[in-house]
Amino acid sequence: MIKHSYAQLIIASFLLLLVLSACEQNRFNGAEVLYTQHRYAAAIEQLDVFIKAGNNGALVTRAELVRASCYYELGLAAVEKENWALAIRLFKLANTEQADLELAKVYRTLAINALEIVDIPKTMTYLNLIIDEVSASDLVPEILLMRIKVELENLGDKTSAWNDYMMLYDRYPDNPYEILARPYVNRFISLNIDEAVAMALQKQYDQAFELLFMIRRYPVGDQDRLDREISNIYQELAEIQVQEQNYFEANRLFLKAIQFYPGKKVSIDKRLREIAYLYIDKGNDFVKVRDFDNALLYYQKTFEIIPDFDLANKAIANLRTMQANIKKAVDLANEALTMETNRNYTAARALYQQAYQLDKLEVYSDGSIIMGNLIEAEKNPIAFTKTIVLDYNNGILNRRIQSQKQELLKKYNKGEIHESGWKVMLSTGQYKYEARYDLLTPAENLYYVWQINLRDRSVIPLNKLSDKIMQ
Repeated sequence: MIKHSYAQLIIASFLLLLVLSACEQNRFNGAEVLYTQHRYAAAIEQLDVFIKAGNNGALVTRAELVRASCYYELGLAAVEKENWALAIRLFKLANTEQADLELAKVYRTLAINALEIVDIPKTMTYLNLIIDEVSASDLVPEILLMRIKVELENLGDKTSAWNDYMMLYDRYPDNPYEILARPYVNRFISLNIDEAVAMALQKQYDQAFELLFMIRRYPVGDQDRLDREISNIYQELAEIQVQEQNYFEANRLFLKAIQFYPGKKVSIDKRLREIAYLYIDKGNDFVKVRDFDNALLYYQKTFEIIPDFDLANKAIANLRTMQANIKKAVDLANEALTMETNRNYTAARALYQQAYQLDKLEVYSDGSIIMGNLIEAEKNPIAFTKTIVLDYNNGILNRRIQSQKQELLKKYNKGEIHESGWKVMLSTGQYKYEARYDLLTPAENLYYVWQINLRDRSVIPLNKLSDKIMQ
């Protein structure tokens, strides 16, 4: 029994829905009939009620579309009567693409009317409304052209005119209205180029490039001048890098200058050849400090400017020879050290001399001199010690001792002065000797003594008196 009642309830509900749906359809049909009879206001009134209370989503959507058409048709009627305010309101209520296009036409008409009576603020208001509210309209290119004209001829606003032209070209390149706008832009664009040049003169290179490259995107202005000014900035930046000896970067910038203005190729190629010689000089500087990798880098870089540059080839060959000589000199010095350890000083000296001929390092020259000293020390250390003392600073020690002796002769008789002459004796340390000279009188005794290192011929005073006469 319960199951039977439930089924009856379902059937009753279904029948009720059918009745309600039929009623809803009838109400929509009634509003639609009003639309077909061009009774748009009445249709809108019924559709508003239907849309507010409707439960059938598909019918509500259809009702909204019919209502939009009603507003559109009423808007067209308002246009025919030149009731512009009402037309604008109705087209906005329609809120369709078709209505928006008509709305743009109304705005254009109002802008033209305002312009005819030179009401520039109102003109700009309507032109702006088209750009801002109906940007999809086919009228936009024409409106942008109109706005450019007003900005230039009535407002003297070159910045806004330039911004509008960029918008026009970016959205509608080669559109008839864009092409018509070019002569207007050409009236002032040279001033923008002048501004960029002024920036470059103030060392504001990035800002100058930004402005010039922005202008260059558009088919306006003197394109030849644009490229020449861009090239000029690259060339100036290149010269700055030359002054800072950043030749690689200078070369890149000079090539950019040629890229933008091929007419400079001859003069810049000449400058690049000069840089090639600067590369060689820079490479030579690195060779002097034995930075061979960087030297080679600079020599080879010249080939990007002058292929198979003869001077660079010779510099690279010299560098390779120098590297080989340095390596061979090291080997000879190591061999000399072995000979020195074995006390074969003659052979060691010859090896150091050979190393010095290959690589003019002071360490090799010093090694040769030391070996010569040790050869003399081995022959006759006493005689060699005397030679060192007597030769020291062009014989200054012996001259001053003799001068001191002359001073003593002013106070004492010759027989009262006893001098030892130069005496040499062994000192502590290998190849070290003491050289002495004594002046004795009845009242004062002068003892001069130095330690002589035969290895390096150094002379070291061993008392204050000896040190004094060395000064």
